[in-house]
Amino acid sequence: MKYTDLRIGSTVNYKGKIHNIDASDFDQLEYDIEDGIITAVPITEELLIERGFETQEDVNRCDYELDNSLVVIGINKDTTDTGVEFDCFLFRQPLGTIKYVHQLENLYLLTGEELKVK
Repeated sequence: MKYTDLRIGSTVNYKGKIHNIDASDFDQLEYDIEDGIITAVPITEELLIERGFETQEDVNRCDYELDNSLVVIGINKDTTDTGVEFDCFLFRQPLGTIKYVHQLENLYLLTGEELKVK
């Protein structure tokens, strides 16, 4: 994780607890990441559902969709040798593969809204 990927409100793991970055964190942010005090939070099915995504399951995969009435964000869960990855789609166009909550929050910000826990 790079400190330039984070912004106020980004969800991170700070000393073992879920934390949202605030303005006071930015003085030490780069150093805290280098020292492992702040780490990325992996996306989990539970975190997607907490943020309003709905499950669309079929035989071969589990998809998640979030519809904010302007944009539908689709997430396809893909298990690889390196763990679970999520392919992200906006208007059915691929945006790329993400693994961490702050990446999802940054993509969702393209809708003009913050991704919030429901």
